[in-house]
Amino acid sequence: DEDPKRVDDRIGQCVESTLADAFRQHGIEPSAVSKRYGNLECDLVIESSKTVLLIETKKKPLTRQSHAGKPLTAFFDLVGGMLASQLQLGGHELELLRHGQITFDDGTLVELKGRGIARLAVTLLDWGGTQDRTVIRQVAGLLVGSQLSSPSLLVQDQEQLKKTNKVLVKLQNQLSELQTAGKSAREPFSNWWFLSVPQLL
Repeated sequence: DEDPKRVDDRIGQCVESTLADAFRQHGIEPSAVSKRYGNLECDLVIESSKTVLLIETKKKPLTRQSHAGKPLTAFFDLVGGMLASQLQLGGHELELLRHGQITFDDGTLVELKGRGIARLAVTLLDWGGTQDRTVIRQVAGLLVGSQLSSPSLLVQDQEQLKKTNKVLVKLQNQLSELQTAGKSAREPFSNWWFLSVPQLL
């Protein structure tokens, strides 16, 4: 049996290359595809005259319990899919705001040059209404910086809740860093996007 992580990595590479090829077919050459700098890896960078688009791909699908209508599982899936991806994308945004550029390990250079930054988390399959931008902003606005608790949860759900709270705290800290680095305090989630591969294609 093959290591699940290796399978997951291969799926991720296929998604990234598929998206990169789709952009190329529309005359858009990605500036970076699966490139590392320091301890971070950026899945895709697309540049226009006005915007640097940072893309993070997530293979994780909605679980069967979420599809079956279990709200708590759907919530954990949303945090693990959209919010965790946005946390990774925020690291790249910070690098651009602080240093004006990202220099990848292979020498590839992406410079901000006064442009805006957009952050796009992409899932392999559709996640329904959670990929609506209005929903994303409302969810992020309610959750980021919050600490959630429920003593009646099962042990495994309590562990998931701890992981969720860690992501929410990190996002709040990152938001403060972004504002210090020069991002406007108004509408902090206005450059967040959450789409599936079929939606993006």
